[in-house]
Amino acid sequence: MTGFYGVYTFLGTFATATFHFNTAQTGVIFITYGSANFIANFLAGKFIALIGKKRSVTINGLASAALVLSLGIWGQHLAILLIILVALALSQGWGVTALTAAIVNIVPSNRSTVMSFNSAFLYYGLTLGSAAGGLLLTKIGFSAVTIVAAVALLSAVLIANALNHYSD
Repeated sequence: MTGFYGVYTFLGTFATATFHFNTAQTGVIFITYGSANFIANFLAGKFIALIGKKRSVTINGLASAALVLSLGIWGQHLAILLIILVALALSQGWGVTALTAAIVNIVPSNRSTVMSFNSAFLYYGLTLGSAAGGLLLTKIGFSAVTIVAAVALLSAVLIANALNHYSD
């Protein structure tokens, strides 16, 4: 979540500065992303059942890192930005669902506690990503935000794969 929210928090600022959009035009970018994420969540169960939770988490973490990084490289072109965001939303909608399914099975007898920790760390990641993203955006630029976000997402994949406590 640190990687994702580092980018997501400042996506509107990036779009406004890059494309000289007003608030309504910038909102269309978020509507596009949100719509794709909504669709991904409906399809996620079928994909997770097909390839498994752990593999889904890994594939989507790697895809998210690549897509976030590509925002910093090619995101200055509106059509490409929208394509990347749709792909990112599909990946993350599927990945977050897989991660949640995996997390609840780590300690089945304490699912509520595990999900509470998950929520707490989600918000902690949002806080860290937003703080780091804000510093990077103002000091270096949006590309730096995407690089650090990709590193955070790759780190999360490594950590998730090191946790052998969950399986499909």
